[in-house]
Amino acid sequence: MAGRSYQGSDTTWTDISNGTNYAGADNDTLRVKAIPANFDKNLYRLKASSKGNACTAGPAYSDPAQLTVSSDPDNDGIKNSVDLDDDNDGILDTEEGGKTLDTDGDGIPNRLDLDSDGDGCFDAEEAGFTGFDSDGRLCADSNCADSNGKVTGHSYADPLDGDNSGTDDYLEFGNSNNYERSEQSGDYRERIFYHTDGKYYY
Repeated sequence: MAGRSYQGSDTTWTDISNGTNYAGADNDTLRVKAIPANFDKNLYRLKASSKGNACTAGPAYSDPAQLTVSSDPDNDGIKNSVDLDDDNDGILDTEEGGKTLDTDGDGIPNRLDLDSDGDGCFDAEEAGFTGFDSDGRLCADSNCADSNGKVTGHSYADPLDGDNSGTDDYLEFGNSNNYERSEQSGDYRERIFYHTDGKYYY
């Protein structure tokens, strides 16, 4: 069975290990955490090695993925430090649990996570909103938010709690309501960190 490890590079490829900034460095999902600003543009690749034998040609390497560290992940021109809706999903950061709450435990706080409960359905959709893009945002450019980072024209009404459980649907994995994701025009961008277009925002 192949062994898995990751290598990181700012100038040269070196093996990385689990610790303050990394988890999963020895399996198929690398998580970058507590990201300092100087990690911006770092490259990462997966190294897969087979059990050593006479026929082994050496490890295989994935294509590199580049890390992007940004203080404005929703691209609305308002930095997170003053943005009331960091991910432009139509739900205020304070409603999503503030700076650090991470409901699904994926390493991305709710205020930046477009699927906070990890059920495969966008927060904006489960909250009962319409007009979201293919990436789950209500908008993603500097012309659609006010000076506080709130989406222009959006009411910021209370998110839905369709089963009256006391927990909003966007925070409740497997609630009793069924949602069907509608097809949206445009490109769909994976939120999973490790792929060739990988991005992680703090």
